[in-house]
Amino acid sequence: MHGRRTQKAAVSWTLMYCQAIRNTGQIEQRRGLSELYKRMTKPQPEDAKDKDVAKDKAAVKDKEAVKDMPQLSISSIPKPKIRVPRIDPNTMARAQAPKELPKDPKLLADEYIADLHSANWGGEETWVRFSRLPQKSHAFLRDIDINCTLANIRGTERALSRRGRSTPTSNTLSRMLEVFEAAKLANIVPDRYTYQELIAINVDLLNFNYAHDWLEKMVVQGIKPTIRPYRTILKGYSTVSSELDSARRLWHEIKTKIAAGLIAGEKSDEVATTVDLLTYTSYVAAESKAGNFALVVDVLEEMDQAGIKPDITLRNTVLDGLVRHKGLDAG
Repeated sequence: MHGRRTQKAAVSWTLMYCQAIRNTGQIEQRRGLSELYKRMTKPQPEDAKDKDVAKDKAAVKDKEAVKDMPQLSISSIPKPKIRVPRIDPNTMARAQAPKELPKDPKLLADEYIADLHSANWGGEETWVRFSRLPQKSHAFLRDIDINCTLANIRGTERALSRRGRSTPTSNTLSRMLEVFEAAKLANIVPDRYTYQELIAINVDLLNFNYAHDWLEKMVVQGIKPTIRPYRTILKGYSTVSSELDSARRLWHEIKTKIAAGLIAGEKSDEVATTVDLLTYTSYVAAESKAGNFALVVDVLEEMDQAGIKPDITLRNTVLDGLVRHKGLDAG
């Protein structure tokens, strides 16, 4: 169809050319028409039919190439290697285990109290267990539970009887203060034993000023202290030679407050009437360490007048001072 149209177009161009030649008189115009006629009647490179034929030939070649390719089956295709991750049975068990619902704060507090008073926890274990308690559980603790927690963290002989006493550090003090603040937020009122533990830890760290501050806080709260916190500070003074003057001032303060009825008895709410044997021993240790044996003799006579007999601990304290200052030949 396309070839017929091309032939008709060539005939039309020939008729038009002959007519134009007749009507054109000038030679140059005739030459231009001749040139234009040659160009328009010149055969084209490849018409649309040739292009279709070329496409059909290319399609035939592609089909022949496909026939020559080796035939593949599903079985001949190699299977991909799939790596199966190794699953730990313990991990799978934990993943499949149902999530535990949060326990009741009171139940957690009851569990802590039961273990606190029955198990032989050390300071580290006590702190870890207490720090795991949610804040809501603190309201179900009692003052005795707070005091036992403080005593365990400080590392008393009672708490570490089987493991030996640990040396308190500033970290120990920080933990005890956190327990005290947690009890305060839970509206747990501290008692004399609570303050005693905080006084004792500061004496252990030789923070005598802070020990006196806690003693003063106890008095301000309206708690009449026993002789125990005074004795604790006095015993701390006796271990440091430079604190002898402080020991003497505290000694006279103790005797003055006992006379004024400002120190309670240790085993009852009654007022203490005299200095006890342990307090005498603490003061004798301070004077013996300094070599002031004349004052030691005065204290021993005072004890005799009060009807208090020295025990083996006091005797050894005096002997240690004599050996230190006068040697084994002291008579």
